[in-house]
Amino acid sequence: MTIDSHEVWSLNDAGLAQRTISGVLAISFEGIADAYRNHVVPILPYGFNRREQTYAMSKDMKTLKFSITDMEIPRR
Repeated sequence: MTIDSHEVWSLNDAGLAQRTISGVLAISFEGIADAYRNHVVPILPYGFNRREQTYAMSKDMKTLKFSITDMEIPRR
């Protein structure tokens, strides 16, 4: 199994941080790449909410593209 990913941080107009991790998980053995999704889902940082998780599987089911976005929670 190989995982190629990158992380992008941005700030909105209120100064809140957003983190997006995206990449590709590929397997070269018997099975379905989606079964290994838990290997690409990161731990949620303290003070953040998970906003979105997007997954797309290849036709041969050996490759899974993913994108996970977390948004900072406003402090009171």
